[in-house]
Amino acid sequence: MRLAAKLDTLARTVTAILAAIGAVATAVMIAHVLADVLGRMLFNHPLPGTTNLVSTWWLPVVALAGLALAARKDEHIQASLLYNPMGPVNRRRLEILDSVITLVALVAIGWCSLERALRATSLATSDPITGLAVWPVVFVVPLAFAGFALEVLSTLVRLSTRKEVRPDVRA
Repeated sequence: MRLAAKLDTLARTVTAILAAIGAVATAVMIAHVLADVLGRMLFNHPLPGTTNLVSTWWLPVVALAGLALAARKDEHIQASLLYNPMGPVNRRRLEILDSVITLVALVAIGWCSLERALRATSLATSDPITGLAVWPVVFVVPLAFAGFALEVLSTLVRLSTRKEVRPDVRA
């Protein structure tokens, strides 16, 4: 199996795992908020700490887990004003340049967020209201950016080894 195919398989697998984690987190967050609202409305007793749990645990996972999937499906925001008027050669050059710049940024963000996650782990950070540990969810950031970076790297390898060019960007 060629390097490009192996890298694409790895990126696809990591992206699927992240998407599954995001889907589970979304379902749990919906159930949690629903239980809180029903408790408040029916029993005049909401679940304690729901706002903190949603904001420190569920929302970061839901927001970040889909980054790699959006990259795989090519559903990020794109600048059609610059891209569409270009010819095939310049489109390919722009896509390669874009992939390199994006990859460098993602690796930098991922690395810094990993350092922060390791620091949070050593400090055993917790939510001041619920007392629940929040350091485990901080690892979602470097994992999500690593998955995103894998997708961009896979795209970069594909662009570098094939002569394909993406069609016009949707407006």
